[in-house]
Amino acid sequence: MKTTLVVVIVILMNCFTKEIKAQTIMNLQIKFDDSVEVAQYTPENNDLKYQFVEIDHVGYKINNQTTLKILNQETIAQVDLVYTQLTFDYDMAELNRKRIIEFYMNCPNAFKGRPIIWRIVKQTGVNKPMNLDNFFNGFVIYYRPMVSFEEESIYFESILSQKRKLDDTTLLNIIRRNNNWKQMLCVVDVTGS
Repeated sequence: MKTTLVVVIVILMNCFTKEIKAQTIMNLQIKFDDSVEVAQYTPENNDLKYQFVEIDHVGYKINNQTTLKILNQETIAQVDLVYTQLTFDYDMAELNRKRIIEFYMNCPNAFKGRPIIWRIVKQTGVNKPMNLDNFFNGFVIYYRPMVSFEEESIYFESILSQKRKLDDTTLLNIIRRNNNWKQMLCVVDVTGS
């Protein structure tokens, strides 16, 4: 079962100061997988790189915003919002909404139309407030790093010069099987999408 969170934000700048006057309306619709409950969060082993973006346990401000600015340029595949349930009578929904808004302000790429998996992960293993420092709180962003032009050029040059073999030999097998082909053109989608 999926849960949809709809957040509408109106930001008004102070009209009586010398600050820029602006109004922004955002309508975010994010589909979350059902919340996951764990004693203590550990990152998934899913062949993606990941980065922790920490938030205070009782706040919503992101501590390392520069990390988010860098991740905004990457291909984000999954975002986990990890929080710690301190008391069972306190509803964390409003605080988590504020955290998502803060995340959007620093990393809008994670909200684009691509199929990005969003999960809310509640940690329930804290039995004493003094143990809270052992539990991560914030966002874990899983991503595929962008390959630089130089790295890509070196990779293809090594294949063309036969210093490196292709991992996926599907195309080569087809060409070897049809050795009577002359001056053939191959059109291949290599984006991995």
